[in-house]
Amino acid sequence: MKSLFSKTPAERLDYEFDCSDSLEADEDILTTSWSTSGTGLVIDGHTFAAGILKVWLKDGIDGVKYLVRCIYTTSNGRTMEDWFYLSVNSAA
Repeated sequence: MKSLFSKTPAERLDYEFDCSDSLEADEDILTTSWSTSGTGLVIDGHTFAAGILKVWLKDGIDGVKYLVRCIYTTSNGRTMEDWFYLSVNSAA
């Protein structure tokens, strides 16, 4: 099962995948493509280095659970995918 994270609509937070175990010794990440399900959650930047994929997310609709997905390509010609769920809930 993939991870479930949470945030409030007002927060801007970063989330990471450590993909280094999936990469071969001489393999690097070349490109990333991030997406979210539904509307309202905003991808507000992303980076990758040394096998770590990072995305910054903001906004979102209260009560909605989003799927956040990253498809990335590597220097060895592989295309790989990772994802997590993000639940947006207003603070009580």
